[in-house]
Amino acid sequence: MISECMETEPFEIPTLDARTHLSGQIDFPIGRADRLPLVVMASGTGLFDRHVLFGQTGTARDFLFDDIAQGLLDAGLAVLRYDSRGVRCNLRAPRLAAATSAAEQEARCIDNDVRCMVTPATQRDDLIAVRQYAAAHRRVDSAAIILLGHSEGSMNVARAVQAAPGAQNALLLMTPVLESPAATYEWQVVQRIDTWMRRLRPDGAPITTEDVRAGFGNSPLSSLYSLSQFLPYDGPWTNDRLAELLDARSAAYAAEKAAVLAMPDDAPWPTPEPPVHASAAWWKQWFNDETPMATHYRDFSGPIICLFGTIDTQIDAARQQAAISEAGMDGRFEIHVLTGLGHALGIHGLYGPIAPDGRDALVRAALRLAAR
Repeated sequence: MISECMETEPFEIPTLDARTHLSGQIDFPIGRADRLPLVVMASGTGLFDRHVLFGQTGTARDFLFDDIAQGLLDAGLAVLRYDSRGVRCNLRAPRLAAATSAAEQEARCIDNDVRCMVTPATQRDDLIAVRQYAAAHRRVDSAAIILLGHSEGSMNVARAVQAAPGAQNALLLMTPVLESPAATYEWQVVQRIDTWMRRLRPDGAPITTEDVRAGFGNSPLSSLYSLSQFLPYDGPWTNDRLAELLDARSAAYAAEKAAVLAMPDDAPWPTPEPPVHASAAWWKQWFNDETPMATHYRDFSGPIICLFGTIDTQIDAARQQAAISEAGMDGRFEIHVLTGLGHALGIHGLYGPIAPDGRDALVRAALRLAAR
């Protein structure tokens, strides 16, 4: 967990819809009495509390937002982190020591009734609420607030910016979604494997066993799948075979889309049984929201820095940069693509811990934004 070399102020504030409360904390570097620049951190997809448990090493560095916050605090910046609506704790919280199963742990951490309220609009409004709280804080420089959004958290940032473009100061986007939610999910379900497989032989030749064995370990494929799933036991992967795989995944996606869009918006997702992740309205955005996220920033005049990784399993950096161009916003985003890093800017394609060079890049970007 984060070190004790800081001053922490917990907070609890009502949500904008007055249906529940948001809990979190602002951390200040020790010994600083002046009004400080502040980074407000918005987490990605998951049942995350303020610490964002997003690693599998069993160490404190698995808490992604704690790790990043420590770097920001060491650099002299204040940091605000908050629990996602309806999330009380994480699965390593001391209060869960007596829990006898993972299901019991989740039940103790998650308020399912509150999670049923979660929609894209509530996520946007919750970020707006904590940003408003931060701007009024006596120790925060309200002219130097940076919104840091990781993954889906960047979508909440985008929607908050669109709702109140003049209220934001600077944006730091970590592996952000800049194309539409629908395009992002369709790529993940349908096109992702095809994209990565073809990269094993960029010349378009059939992909042999030797090609798979040589390239798999350096491909994002290795973060999500096993090598045996892609060894071509019945001969090389030809264009025709890859096309058949693409068609099968397209059919599965179409069936899922039809089933999801038929659900009532207020139905719990994924099932009525705990833990509930969100409402069906939240899940539907991944099928029916075709608005590129990049377009939400059109009325925002402040600086925007984006950091991507080359082995990210969830977000394809080239697609996000194309979305910027298609939105006619070339030059509005400062883009950095970090070699060999994944979705959490770590050495794994999806999970943390964040790599030292990834964290350093985030901190340097935050300092530049704070000093603008």
